Amino acid sequence: AVVSTQSTGEPPSDTSDHSRASDDIPPSPLQMLMERAREAQLDQTAENDNSWVRTTLLRIAELEAALERSNFELQALRKQNREMEQTLEIVDEENAKIRREMDRTNSQLATFTTWVQSRQLL
Repeated sequence: AVVSTQSTGEPPSDTSDHSRASDDIPPSPLQMLMERAREAQLDQTAENDNSWVRTTLLRIAELEAALERSNFELQALRKQNREMEQTLEIVDEENAKIRREMDRTNSQLATFTTWVQSRQLL
């Protein structure tokens, strides 16, 4: 029997299990080496993918923790804002009371000044 070769000088590669099983020809050392290299490459790709997934999950966890801290800080700032608004309302009320008291005092002072001036004319 004549075995044909490809133009590269290598025997034709047959990787199908059906042909190998039916021909009972064991894979060549080159085919076995290529298969191991392909499996190693797939393993490396899977390992890289797993590493990327782990890194991504860790980053997501970090971002979630940062978001939780930010939300906590936001709630604290909102509480401070509400307290400051309440304080401002109290200050505004006190200022209004002081203004009313100043108006009353000014009115009394004007009345007193008028009385004094009227007494001086006598």
